[in-house]
Amino acid sequence: RGPPTRSKTPIMDDLGITDWGSQQMSNLLREIISVLMPAAKSKRSLVYETWNGKKQIVVVPPSSSSREAFFRSGSRHRWIEDIFSNDEQISYLLRWLASKHPEPYKAFAAEYGAPVVLSTVESQALRTYTRMTGEEFRKLAGYMRSRYNVKFVYAPKELSILQSHTGTLPLPIFGKIMYNHPKQGVDRIKYWTMPFGPETERICDEQLLTMVGSDERMKIESWDYPSPIHTDHQGVNVLFGGDHGDVAFRFHMKLQLSSPKVRKEKRDLSFRCPKTQVAFIECRKDKYDVLSSTIAPTLRKELQMLRASSLLVVYNKTDKKKIKSIMCPKEVDPKQLSFQQAQDQSWSIACRSSGFSRKLPERLFHETTQRCDLECIRLISAFNEFHIGDLEFLSNLIGQENSSSSHCIFCRTPGKDWGTGVHNEENERTKSSQLCSPGALFRIKPGDDLKAAKAVKEAKKAGKNLTIKTNNCHGVNRWDLF
Repeated sequence: RGPPTRSKTPIMDDLGITDWGSQQMSNLLREIISVLMPAAKSKRSLVYETWNGKKQIVVVPPSSSSREAFFRSGSRHRWIEDIFSNDEQISYLLRWLASKHPEPYKAFAAEYGAPVVLSTVESQALRTYTRMTGEEFRKLAGYMRSRYNVKFVYAPKELSILQSHTGTLPLPIFGKIMYNHPKQGVDRIKYWTMPFGPETERICDEQLLTMVGSDERMKIESWDYPSPIHTDHQGVNVLFGGDHGDVAFRFHMKLQLSSPKVRKEKRDLSFRCPKTQVAFIECRKDKYDVLSSTIAPTLRKELQMLRASSLLVVYNKTDKKKIKSIMCPKEVDPKQLSFQQAQDQSWSIACRSSGFSRKLPERLFHETTQRCDLECIRLISAFNEFHIGDLEFLSNLIGQENSSSSHCIFCRTPGKDWGTGVHNEENERTKSSQLCSPGALFRIKPGDDLKAAKAVKEAKKAGKNLTIKTNNCHGVNRWDLF
């Protein structure tokens, strides 16, 4: 036989309390606590050992009506320290409170100086919205941490996962120059430009996800409609416009992704016409020299790319929310495109005849995706480009500097004939008439403008200063900006 089993209630056994009900036991416990608590005086907790040596605690929490009274009771009676005897248990309590009562926990943390933490997604969204470079964002993060105790989380692993789901976010290209104003002295000009391709893809992705989110059974079709000038040309209109405000020049792009007929039916002239800023100059005046020295070279390349591009859309037929728009050259035929799967299970789209190839983001497919699940159509065949702005800005676009009041920007009619009704269609300004007419612009023969530019470039390399005099042909005295 083993040793006799020790009773858990030896005192109750001695007193003969063995068949009491739960109510009688509760009454007995209340009487015992009412006797022991006054004996402990400054204690709100009663610590005792069980029959096997383990500690147990009976706590009488204070009925404080204010935060100050609660803090005084905790500091005086130390009943919280009796419950949680080490830092590990206190950390468990804090984590539990943070998960079960997040709002009061955040308010308390902010009041007592705990840092406000922005996740990788929030930090990347802030950087993209403000168009900051890495160096500028690091300076902002340091200032916000030291001044307002705000911490930005920028984990590379989380950022790679974010980009795999949303694609690489377009970032602007920054620059600065020193410009010498004739009257106001030297000015330090900062500027940035946004690449049109990634920005157009981002805008179209947002529109497609909004459309598919409202109706997943929606059939994805082309957005093309006739051009307002050449009705036989299909595509979408893209409006560009710039103007100088209080302290800066801003250049915007507006994509008209719905036809004028649809906008009239919706009675909303801005229906599916998102606008985005693609260039910025911090300057006093938007003079020709300022524009040509800052944003014009980059915008010229981006506009050339846009004129030669179309837009495809690739989506997963099993889930149309997995969709991506892709810029590509106009000569790419969607019927000749093929989907290819690499050894790492990633997918890409390619056209052998044109040499076009593009890797698809991971959010378009999953492990069981087949080639038959992916579909590709041409969403936009062409981008019809239009420029709007005040008279000075439009004059600068065609190189007509400081002569907008004396020469028309649409034809060669001089200022003295304005308002007479005299108009000759042969005098309308075109790129060929501006550059290839005898005696136009640079006193050179048709086709020699490239030779003149090459001669200036070679002279500059040799350390010589070669200039070509202009003759101000019909008001045009500078090269066109775009």
